[in-house]
Amino acid sequence: MTPRCARFLPLLLLFAHPSASQTTATAPVPNGESICLREILISTPRPYDPAQVADAQRKADTAREAISQGAKFEDIAKKYSDGPSAAYGGALGTFERGQLPKQIEDKVFIMKVAEVSDVIRTKQGFVILQVCSRVASGFEILSDTQGVDFGPYVQRVRQEVKASWYRRIPQSAETKIGKVTIEC
Repeated sequence: MTPRCARFLPLLLLFAHPSASQTTATAPVPNGESICLREILISTPRPYDPAQVADAQRKADTAREAISQGAKFEDIAKKYSDGPSAAYGGALGTFERGQLPKQIEDKVFIMKVAEVSDVIRTKQGFVILQVCSRVASGFEILSDTQGVDFGPYVQRVRQEVKASWYRRIPQSAETKIGKVTIEC
């Protein structure tokens, strides 16, 4: 093995399901279903002023109506959203069950890919969510781990990928499904 490959040995990961011939020793990393979300957040000021809340509600309803009439979610997010993700077309990243407030989780985990939620009232204001993609499987280490538990390392890498890389994925690639293998 070359020194370059030795550096990446722990990254011998397969995203999705490996075939039996690919698997030498597997160490599954627990992971449930996850979803990728986009948001449009219309903030409401604190303390709540009824007139400003009504204006925010109208703005959220206008944004939702524009999407229902065919406007692209990303464009509407850039135009209307007050959230920090507005510049990224509302891209929030990927979430597993238990990471979102129950009120939101119950709604988004039953939505289909590309489906847009109704306007939802939250503490921050009014939010509209879109499910970008779903991932129903986790990672598996395909190489012989020689008894080493790479689970914590894989979880750390996974969190770094979520935090840093997901926003860099081109919009055109977000709806594509497939397998990714990293090998040396």
